[in-house]
Amino acid sequence: MSTPPPLVPPRSRRVTAIAWLLMALSALMLPISACSALMVAAGSQGTAHTDVVGYATVVLGPAFMLACGYGLLRRRTWGYAGVLAVLAAIMLVNAYGMATAPAADVTTVGPDGVLHTRLGGGAGFLAPFVVVPGVLIAILLTARARRDFARAA
Repeated sequence: MSTPPPLVPPRSRRVTAIAWLLMALSALMLPISACSALMVAAGSQGTAHTDVVGYATVVLGPAFMLACGYGLLRRRTWGYAGVLAVLAAIMLVNAYGMATAPAADVTTVGPDGVLHTRLGGGAGFLAPFVVVPGVLIAILLTARARRDFARAA
């Protein structure tokens, strides 16, 4: 008589749902990413003020998040770490944007003489981009979710 195999708890459905959600949203962003990459490559006027962070966010971000979402789905530790890093970055950047948003309109004159206006009234529209990543991070840091990745290692 042989001994039964040890009981392994099933994989977390929440982690699977988060992985599919991130992959679906990233896949929806890929066409925008491709168009933005073509605009930057062609030197379009819309990309005259392109910076490295904006390029990384818009052009490289969706492909990176798609790969990390797949890693999360396959329970790879690199996918787990990548998703946590991206969600934390999204949360922190938007929290900073909310904290530094002007209460009143601010108008400055650029070196080329063009008026630049930053609208006031706060940045309450950024709240979902702080709360949702925070909730997803909290779910991924639960013992149940972390157990999936300890088993995969």
